[in-house]
Amino acid sequence: MKKLLFTSALTLSIALTFAQWTPRTIVGTNDPTAWFVDAHPISQSTWLVAGLNHEIARTTNFGLSWTLIDTGFMNAPGFEDIDFVDANTGYIVGSTIAKTIDGGLSFTYLDTNLLTYFRAVKCVSANEIWVVGEGTHNILKSVDGGQTWIPKLSVGHPLFQIGFFTATDAIVVGQSGRIKTSSDGGQSWTPVTTTFTDYIFDVEVVNSTTCFIPYGPKIYKSTDKGQSWSPCNIYSSVTYPSFSKIDFATANIGYALAGSKIFKTIDGGITWYYQANLGYASNNISFWDELNGMVSGNLSRVYTTGNGGGAIATGVDELPVENTSVYPNPATNQLSINLGGMQAEQVNIYNIDGKLVSLTMQPQNNSVDISELAKGVYIAEIKLGDAAQRVRWVKM
Repeated sequence: MKKLLFTSALTLSIALTFAQWTPRTIVGTNDPTAWFVDAHPISQSTWLVAGLNHEIARTTNFGLSWTLIDTGFMNAPGFEDIDFVDANTGYIVGSTIAKTIDGGLSFTYLDTNLLTYFRAVKCVSANEIWVVGEGTHNILKSVDGGQTWIPKLSVGHPLFQIGFFTATDAIVVGQSGRIKTSSDGGQSWTPVTTTFTDYIFDVEVVNSTTCFIPYGPKIYKSTDKGQSWSPCNIYSSVTYPSFSKIDFATANIGYALAGSKIFKTIDGGITWYYQANLGYASNNISFWDELNGMVSGNLSRVYTTGNGGGAIATGVDELPVENTSVYPNPATNQLSINLGGMQAEQVNIYNIDGKLVSLTMQPQNNSVDISELAKGVYIAEIKLGDAAQRVRWVKM
């Protein structure tokens, strides 16, 4: 894997390729407008998707064709989340909890009588299963593979996701910006004080101390098991709604979903870049590995990619740093671009928070007027054909 290159002039370059997501339609659903809210990989080719219309679909050829799984006996109005222990054993939750032991070919209803609605399920081991949701008890734990359930928390508001840093350290997120953590295996939960006040729909744990949450138009990162949070840099030349889901394929490569738009990071979540617009509202994004991923959405649609969605590559050999630069740096009124004699097609300028503050098409003499920008650090995104580079510079 190639690494990002930094120079003493504070330059950063990243080559981009067009995103590649292929739409797939799940044929035969009871409702062709159905929303599939989760997609979960069992292998690279075998996936399950679950929908709010209580349907489950299974593919063994990465979405080329689908088989609907009979769930009529569950009489469930909807499903929200799927998680698997191994290739055979998994759980699906929504208005009910169900278990499969044959890789999703069939499911058995598990009765809890403790929660009104389940939002997420997390398999810690073959026997230890956790679910969160809304109702009388917000967190339930099973230590016998789902046969019995133990109430662990009642907070009076919905919880949407749970994650584990270690066997004893966990985090839950939910309504009104609430975050709670546990350091004793879920026996007790402590509220985390933050400035968040709106819904937090997801938490993605990437290692024993680090996790990410989507919150409004931002993605936040914690490196101390959820005790404190910092916003990540987000670069986008298009408008986008609030983020809802995050999934990391590797320690460095992650994806985030904001409505129909996909963002990607290749540096462990430090920076996120707009990758693609699927055109339809989407609900969940999941990856089997850094190349093979799936997005589930409405109108019985899913989208698949086999190349990381047209990955934002660290391919600096395509547009070498030494051949692309901006000057002067620092700059005051004009920012000039050196492209080795080539004409830039578009120059986007972002502030340090990732907000687009200037866009210039076909800049004359490869020069951009920056006189009205405030003093500070900026990123110039220089586009040429199918590629682009981002260069950090300073306005004086």
